[in-house]
Amino acid sequence: MSHSDYRAYRQSNISNESSDTRRISSSGIGVLVFGAVFVYLLAVLFLSETRKHVKTYEITVGTLTPNTVFTGCALREEELVPEVSEDMVRIVPEYERVGKGEVLFAEKSLINATGGSLISDGNEAAGKRIRAFASSFTSEDFYRVYQLKDGIRSDVKGYSDLLENAGQGGSLVSMWNGIVSYLPDGMEELTEQDILSEGFEWDELTSGPVHASAKIATSEKWSLIIPVSARQVIDLYGDRTIRVHFLSDGESETGEVSWLQNSNKKTFLKLSFSSGMVRYLDSRFLKVRLEKNTASGIKIPLSSLVEKDFYIIPDEYRYLSGNGSGVSFMKISGQNNDRAMTRVVTPTVYAHIDGCYYVDKSSFSEGDRLLKPEDTEEYLIGETESLSGVFQVNNGYAVFRLVEELDRNEEFCLVREDSSYGLNPHDFIVFDGSAVDEKMIITE
Repeated sequence: MSHSDYRAYRQSNISNESSDTRRISSSGIGVLVFGAVFVYLLAVLFLSETRKHVKTYEITVGTLTPNTVFTGCALREEELVPEVSEDMVRIVPEYERVGKGEVLFAEKSLINATGGSLISDGNEAAGKRIRAFASSFTSEDFYRVYQLKDGIRSDVKGYSDLLENAGQGGSLVSMWNGIVSYLPDGMEELTEQDILSEGFEWDELTSGPVHASAKIATSEKWSLIIPVSARQVIDLYGDRTIRVHFLSDGESETGEVSWLQNSNKKTFLKLSFSSGMVRYLDSRFLKVRLEKNTASGIKIPLSSLVEKDFYIIPDEYRYLSGNGSGVSFMKISGQNNDRAMTRVVTPTVYAHIDGCYYVDKSSFSEGDRLLKPEDTEEYLIGETESLSGVFQVNNGYAVFRLVEELDRNEEFCLVREDSSYGLNPHDFIVFDGSAVDEKMIITE
């Protein structure tokens, strides 16, 4: 083989080796990339399987709405107006105030004889006159009051004529001062004493036969009688007044509280009012909610509440470190009562109640010994107590947060804001606290 042939042969081998090296290098990179993707997919699959899919709840600040709806019987000072014939018409509008001796009903013939058309026309004219006067009146125009008075007299002359003929037949006048309603229910004579009488049955309380054309409420004062259970008595007892929400119109009134009990030992809540009577004049039975809970706080579902055990350590075993911050304890590390070997432990403290610290159990083990500062007395870790809280999941895993309960109803609990190791508005918590464990990874 000549020298030139050898050089060509050598270059060919080198070229082939370089090509093989490139192929091996490319193949190795591909295997590494594929392996990395495979490991990533396994990790994602593992995390998706180990993550707990749970329902979460965003907490807000508010008040509790009582869920219990009560039905009460309204008692008023009412007088019945006798029945009238079909040819008599109403003179006073419903829910208007009527004076003693004022005409309530009159025969059509009497109205026609006294210029009855003037009644409606005159009332409308008087109303317009009063509205115009009120919109433009100033204290400098007081003389105009007398002009208004004369004008109204002229507008309602037809009604004045009717009053002059009252009592001469063909009309019915009111015997009382009060508010008129044309929907009597036959229970106007029901009293508190009737409810308390022997043999009275609340479930049999219904409207009776009506033999009246109208009723007149003679006082703004009225009351609502509500049957209550023994548990409800405990919840409400001690309150002197209660805010009452009426479901029929969404209005509220403040009622003065008193208690009644009949011969069958049935207890009734009596709520007395001095306003709002006319709004419910035609209603004998009213559905209400008692707005007893006025405190504000963080609202959480009752299903979110969980219990956690804590070690209890008396506060006299607290060790003050050099900077004086935090709550620390001196843990004895030596064996065989060797107090020379100690170390300072600063646990997570969730509460300080009745002279004791409630610390996370992960900071100590049962049987650990704590040394009292500047003393030889020891405390043996072991006593535990439970506190209520919820699992916060803001960061994707369950963290126990302590709650201080203020009040509750059938669905929600009201807890204090700004408590140590507690909750803040708009935190996310686990809706069903029993479904997860602390530090569990959470996904919705």
